[in-house]
Amino acid sequence: MIVYWKTKDNRKINIDEMSIEHLRNIVKMIVRQNQDYQDTCPHNINDAISLERKETERRSRKYEGMSLGDLEF
Repeated sequence: MIVYWKTKDNRKINIDEMSIEHLRNIVKMIVRQNQDYQDTCPHNINDAISLERKETERRSRKYEGMSLGDLEF
């Protein structure tokens, strides 16, 4: 069975034909993404509530002092 890796520019590369360096970089990317997910994924209801509060505060600070006229649509 042929399995393809889809690049960010939508090219498909046969995984069996990739160099070891390319495969190593892909594994590193997957590990980093998994770590990022683990750091932000709520593991229980208290974590979920805490993360939502932090996100709400972050959004509030981002738009603090702005008026509707400042926003681009």
